[in-house]
Amino acid sequence: MNDGTARRMQGERGASLILAIAFMVIIGSFSAAVISTAGSGLRDRVALDQARNREYAADGAVETMVAAARGAGGKCPTGATTPSTSPFQLNGVSIHVDCSLAPSVVLDPSNGRLVTQNNIAFTACLNNSGQACGSTATPTIVTAQVNFQGSPTKSFVQSWSVNR
Repeated sequence: MNDGTARRMQGERGASLILAIAFMVIIGSFSAAVISTAGSGLRDRVALDQARNREYAADGAVETMVAAARGAGGKCPTGATTPSTSPFQLNGVSIHVDCSLAPSVVLDPSNGRLVTQNNIAFTACLNNSGQACGSTATPTIVTAQVNFQGSPTKSFVQSWSVNR
């Protein structure tokens, strides 16, 4: 063998080791990213489940109160707070609902007179020892304003919002 052939053979020595190391680094980085993303997704899923359960429970509690107000002739079922069956328990969440009269005056298009609407505002929050909804200790989850008319009482939802 001459010197040129020997140098050429020595120059390729270890190339497969470098390729193997590069392959392992790339696969390792990809695997770490996938595992990190999966772990993050699992942690976030728990928080999303809790938020969903709170919102569904508050929504169900407000709907129950609207039905109770309809049965009470368009008045708050037991004054200004939830009925005696409260706090509502749904999805493992305890919900408190405040009920307050919110009458308004509107113009009747059929005769041009001002008429009073029988509106009720419902506010749902997590049950915190019966505290009113909307404080820093009991932030509002669902707010609804419903109009009640006639006999038998009919109800018309004017607004319904979910606060996150």
